[in-house]
Amino acid sequence: MKKILLFFIFIFIIQINSQLILGQRGYSCEMYLFSSNGDSSGYTDFILEAESQIWNSCSSCGGHDHLCTLTNDFRYILFASENSKNGQYALGLDFVTDTTGHQVFAYGKYKLTVENWYIYLDFRDNRYGYYDHYGSPVGHAVDIWIMFDHLSRKFYINSVGYQPPWTLVPNGTVVNIWELKEMGNPSTTNFEPYAPENLSVSLSNGKPSLNWEHHSPAEDYWIGYKIYRCITIDNEQPSNYEEIAEVGKNTTSYLDNNLCFANWKNIHYKVKTINTNEDSEYSNTVQINLTEEIINCNLMLNNDLIV
Repeated sequence: MKKILLFFIFIFIIQINSQLILGQRGYSCEMYLFSSNGDSSGYTDFILEAESQIWNSCSSCGGHDHLCTLTNDFRYILFASENSKNGQYALGLDFVTDTTGHQVFAYGKYKLTVENWYIYLDFRDNRYGYYDHYGSPVGHAVDIWIMFDHLSRKFYINSVGYQPPWTLVPNGTVVNIWELKEMGNPSTTNFEPYAPENLSVSLSNGKPSLNWEHHSPAEDYWIGYKIYRCITIDNEQPSNYEEIAEVGKNTTSYLDNNLCFANWKNIHYKVKTINTNEDSEYSNTVQINLTEEIINCNLMLNNDLIV
């Protein structure tokens, strides 16, 4: 039985060299990168760099209900594959979770570059890693194999393994993981959205009026916003916020008409961005001090009508 010798070395910013002779998929790796027909005395540097926001995966969740949280990690990976004239060498990256010291990529859009040639890899589908098609023609639920050929200066990709057939990926092409794995349209309902920014409050016809901004609509996934309020007396610190409203994704303002009080003076607000299954962190908190009572409204508080 043929023995396959595996050597793994990975680089994060600082280059470390390694090789994996093809023939057996290493445990825990989900992306395999190969160089072929290169100078046997050198190495091929691969750069995987984020082109979008990156999301990690909730470690306590599983299956299709897992949530994806914003992260600043996994944005830049530099690694090298040893070239060979007589064979191909590879190394692997882990997806989201690393248990063996490998470098990690996550949910997001990446640019993969070798010298002056590049392709894009888009993993912005929160089902990725949980695709249910083991043994199907599109291969393993996670794994992909990418080869750069030095003679043709072209990238090739394979969803099943390191053996042919390989699919040519022209320079500058975007490879969507959901299309490669034949999973239809991507799902983005579990991606944590950005928190609202620059929340402010002012009075409009005697009522608190809120305004905020969205962080980066071009690369975010959200369906709306939740508004929270806390009313305090004098110098009391706000603590128990209650949700008072939910507005759609195209709304970045709110007029608090549902506000009645007699002696309360300090009104505190904060806002969250919401996706279908995941909310953002809170925005900044704002406060407005009202010097006059708001009256002529009908609000039930502890079963008592406040007027």
